[in-house]
Amino acid sequence: MRRGAAPIVAPATAADGDGVAEFEAFVRDAEPRLRRALVAAYGFEEGRDATAEALAYAWEHWGRVRAMPNAAGYLFRVAQSGRRRRRVPVQQGGRAARSRAGHLCASVLRFWGAAAMRPRRPR
Repeated sequence: MRRGAAPIVAPATAADGDGVAEFEAFVRDAEPRLRRALVAAYGFEEGRDATAEALAYAWEHWGRVRAMPNAAGYLFRVAQSGRRRRRVPVQQGGRAARSRAGHLCASVLRFWGAAAMRPRRPR
């Protein structure tokens, strides 16, 4: 947790057990993908920190986040904004490494997006 940050408190939906169970299921599904993307973009340490902060944000705002069609994508942007505000350089090469990681992520996303759009052919 960041210095001076307020402790994480349970959202209003945690009073019923369904909100907690639903959030736990969301974390099991979204956390690995979110962590991999953020580690690729910001390095191991910063990526894992950004993942934890994004999931903490999701817990604090679960009532709003749970209704989003692409909550994991939204949390990726939340993490990016948090990193941008802190202006923390990537330890493995600074700005150049971040730029390479960003280009790599974009290339991977373009590849998988194109692969998903390609029609399936019979084998």
